[in-house]
Amino acid sequence: MLGSYAARPGNFEVNTERVKYWIGQGAQTSDTMHNFLVGKKIITGKKINVLPKKHPIKLASPVAAGEVEKEVSAQMEVAPAETLSA
Repeated sequence: MLGSYAARPGNFEVNTERVKYWIGQGAQTSDTMHNFLVGKKIITGKKINVLPKKHPIKLASPVAAGEVEKEVSAQMEVAPAETLSA
């Protein structure tokens, strides 16, 4: 056990010497743990963005994109209103 973290009170305890030892032996930290260690200045480096990136939905090919646009525009056309007889 190298340390502990209690999220609610924000307690972060770590055995610095053991963490440095295991990293020196080739152990790799998760991105979140890396950010904790950089924040506590136990290791040096830049923090890693762990938030998901937002990308627009991309279609597989331009032909598929054109087909989708045609289908959407066809669905968006408004049919003429039918007259109701009383």
